[in-house]
Amino acid sequence: MKRTILSLLIILSIQLFANEYKGTTFRVLDEKDSYITGAKITVIGAKEVIIFSDLDGQFTVPAEVGKTFSLKIEMVSFREEVKEIDTTKPHSKSIELTSK
Repeated sequence: MKRTILSLLIILSIQLFANEYKGTTFRVLDEKDSYITGAKITVIGAKEVIIFSDLDGQFTVPAEVGKTFSLKIEMVSFREEVKEIDTTKPHSKSIELTSK
């Protein structure tokens, strides 16, 4: 009986940690709504972080950055984009880059 209860407690604690907030995910797109892979994103907030978009154009801003931050997105042959984000208010999860 003790083993069963202990097993249940371990499973429940693992589930709680698995649902932990890790950050906010965004997607970088071009004018035709195609994913932009490998875009350099500089996150400026409580902490400065450099991230690159993945094959689907997605990147996740870590929770440690804070609730308000700036995103500076750079990619060859596209105009640099700077976007102010406040996660306490509704905002778009897509960032569109325009060609130079």
